Amino acid sequence: MSVDDKTRTILAAKAIPPATVILEWSDGTRAELNLTKCLRGKSLHTLRDRSEFSRVRVGEWGHSLEWPSGAELGAEFLWLETLSATGRPD
Repeated sequence: MSVDDKTRTILAAKAIPPATVILEWSDGTRAELNLTKCLRGKSLHTLRDRSEFSRVRVGEWGHSLEWPSGAELGAEFLWLETLSATGRPD
């Protein structure tokens, strides 16, 4: 990752159950991410509940996505998913 990647933050997030989030990044990038594979993990099992998944919010300083259950996904992981989804090189 470059230095620019370390300063990129999440500005907005919208959840579309069962496993899609639409993100807006501080550099203007927008991406629709399918998190189905990610939600198979034991640590994110609470997000398989559509109601819980819908309650996503941007974490402090835009460095993560958070849910009331305590589940969290970091911006670095989400940026790599964004690169994959948009076909952009890192």
